[in-house]
Amino acid sequence: MASVRSVLSRLRSEGSPYEAVLAAALEVAACNDHVETVRVLIEARADVNPSYRPALWAAISRGCVASAAVLLQAKAWAVSSVFTCALECAAMYGFVDTARLLLPVTRLDCFPDVALRTAAKFGHADVCELLCEAKADVNNVTSDVFEGRRESRLKTCLRYAVDRQHESTVLALLKCKACINTCMPLQAAVDRGYIGMARLLLKNRADVHDRNPPHHAPLLASAVLRRDLRMTRLLLAAKASANTPVRVQRAGVPSNGTVLHPAAHFGDVAMMRLLVQCKANLNARTDTGDTAMAFATAHGNVAAMQLLESFGVER
Repeated sequence: MASVRSVLSRLRSEGSPYEAVLAAALEVAACNDHVETVRVLIEARADVNPSYRPALWAAISRGCVASAAVLLQAKAWAVSSVFTCALECAAMYGFVDTARLLLPVTRLDCFPDVALRTAAKFGHADVCELLCEAKADVNNVTSDVFEGRRESRLKTCLRYAVDRQHESTVLALLKCKACINTCMPLQAAVDRGYIGMARLLLKNRADVHDRNPPHHAPLLASAVLRRDLRMTRLLLAAKASANTPVRVQRAGVPSNGTVLHPAAHFGDVAMMRLLVQCKANLNARTDTGDTAMAFATAHGNVAAMQLLESFGVER
C-alpha cells in the first residue's frame, strides 16, 4: 500500500487531475476486489459517489462483496437517480451475498420488489428466496411494456420466470407463496409450447379451467390451434374439456365452435382421435350450424372424414 500512497502523493504534487484519477482508480480497485487499495483511496478522499460509473456499482457487477462493504461504510449510495438501485444490479447478476449486504441500506418500501422481479427474469432462485424473506411482494403486478408498441401486459414475478423457462425459480417463487394463477402463467406456457413448464405448473395445481380475457383462446383451444399434440394430451389429462369452445377470431380457422372443429379443419387426425377418445361431441355445431364433418369435407381432408365416419358421423 506504500506504493499506492507514493503514487498518489506524486500525482498531487504534479498538479494532475487528482480527483478524476482517484475516482477511476477506485472503480478499478473495487471491481477487482482489492480491498486494501479501496481503503487507501477512500482515505485519500476519492469520491465514492461520482456522477459517472460509481465504484459501488463496479464492485456489485463483479460480485466483490468485501469492496462493496467498504464502500457502503464510506457512505456510497445504494440508490442513485442515474443507476437506479444497487440491489437490483445484484439481483440481475445473481450475487446473493451482495444482495444480502445491500438489503439493510435499501428502502424496503420499493426496491426489493423491483429486485425480485429482476431476479425472477434472470432465473436466480436463491436471490428470489432471499428477497422474499425480506418481505418483497412476490405477487406484485407490474406492466410489461413492449418496446416499439403501445401494447402492455400485466405480469408477476412468477410470470416472468415462466416466460423465460426458469423452472428452479418458479419452484422457489411457489415456495414463497406466489399465486400460481395470477397473470396467466399457465396460458403463457401453453401458448409458447413449454411442455415442461406447463407440466410443472399443473403439478402445482394451476387451474386448467382458468378464465382468460376475451382476446385469449382457452388453454386447450390454444394447444389445438398450435397443433401441439403433447400439450393437448397434457391438458386433457388435467381434466380440460374435450368440448372446450374455440372463442377466438383467426383468419381461416373456425370460431365459436369446439376444439374438434379446427382439428377437422386442419385434417389433424391424431388430434381428432385424441379428442374423440376424451368424449368430444362429434355433432357439435358452430354458430353458423357447421359440424366438424362439414369443415373436413370443405377442405378435402379425406383422412379426417374417414375417421369421423368410423365413429358413425354421416357426411
